[in-house]
Amino acid sequence: MRDKVSEKLKDPSKAAHEIVEVLEDGDAIRNDGVRLTAANKNPWYVLATIYGEQDEGATWLYHDKELATKNRQAWINWSRGGRPSHEVAEIKNLLRGRLGDETAELPVHRGKADFSKTFFSRPVCFEKFEFGIECDFSKAHFAGNILFNSAIFKGNVFLIEATFKGIADFRGAVFRLSSNFRSALFEDVALFDSAIFKSNVCFQSATFCSGVGFAGAIFEGEAQFDWYEYSGVGYEKASHPVRFFGKVSFNAAKFQFKTRFNDAQFFRYVPEFHATQLYDDTVFPTPKTYTDNWPQLKGIDEKEAAEQKRAYNQLRLFMNKSLQIDEEQFFHRQEMRCKRETEGWQYRWIYMLFEGASDYGNSVLKPVWWLFVIWLSGVLAKLEAVQGVWYPDYHSIPSAMGWSFANLFSFFGFYRRYFADEKSDWVLQLFSATQTVLGFVLLFFLGLGLRNRFRLR
Repeated sequence: MRDKVSEKLKDPSKAAHEIVEVLEDGDAIRNDGVRLTAANKNPWYVLATIYGEQDEGATWLYHDKELATKNRQAWINWSRGGRPSHEVAEIKNLLRGRLGDETAELPVHRGKADFSKTFFSRPVCFEKFEFGIECDFSKAHFAGNILFNSAIFKGNVFLIEATFKGIADFRGAVFRLSSNFRSALFEDVALFDSAIFKSNVCFQSATFCSGVGFAGAIFEGEAQFDWYEYSGVGYEKASHPVRFFGKVSFNAAKFQFKTRFNDAQFFRYVPEFHATQLYDDTVFPTPKTYTDNWPQLKGIDEKEAAEQKRAYNQLRLFMNKSLQIDEEQFFHRQEMRCKRETEGWQYRWIYMLFEGASDYGNSVLKPVWWLFVIWLSGVLAKLEAVQGVWYPDYHSIPSAMGWSFANLFSFFGFYRRYFADEKSDWVLQLFSATQTVLGFVLLFFLGLGLRNRFRLR
């Protein structure tokens, strides 16, 4: 499958979304062969920047605010209609000049604003814009920073497979209907702090290569950060799960409907949910191998274990509150792994034994396995002491099996009843005492595992 995809790429060493050629007319060719139209050929973009574009390197803090205000006011005046004829004529003349088409007409404010497959070579400033109709930015390529901060989207918004090479600023934006960022790629910081999603929002299969902030955001509809997409018939696996490579902050956010992080991958940072209101029906990935979806405990790029522990603690408390027992146990184990790394060497071995013997009190099979190993070692030790050899002798096997079992489960009283009169050397006595101590510990772990496995509330 990968070979077939590579054959379609102009440069197999680059990703499909990368721009491999910019033509003389401003259009761009993606590595997968898709041709993107230059932004200055798109009447919707020209209308939104009717008085000019922002300079290279424009950011939220440093950009031409006077130009942005003029463009925004012209857009609002057009969208609301009823403007004096001389104003309409002025905007139309500017539009025709930018497009190089003397017959071009102003877009009709109905249907949708089509920005799809558009190559934005310069920073885009839609700060505080009002989009009264549906907007489609699917497969758009933003080469510079984009400013949608405090924008209002009254219609559906599609940014499916859009590529953001610079900072994507959606802080304080309001999405009144559904918004779809499926398979979008954010190569720089993505900011959604204080954004309001009043309907469903989809980030399925999106990739966040740097930090992403949803601090103070409000999700009133379903929030999807999982690995499924609608194919027209049903839901199926997408090309990859939603991936977070940088810091993720949902601090003080509010989720008011079901939220899905199924199979989401957090490579370097545990997402922060401090002071966050999570909806009860919220799902996080809980893989058997935690590194499949969650970061390593230590490394050059990973957040320190102490900070990870605080983030996991918030998730565990939420799972406890929403009575999701299995998920609570998963995040408890994550906390224990982090704590193991933060403790001194004199205590770290205790955590390692706790994990190895019982998976931090969650496993049933591990204590049973170690009980079997210790019991079997006792059988072999007894045979060696009685026969002088460790290999089985059917005459001594039943007695050795019973002796080892009696040591492990001394509370049954079998040892006092059947083996109290036996005489053995100090080595075998020490072995017997060790079995008894380990038996109590492993039985405790077994009981803890059974309790956690079948605990109901």
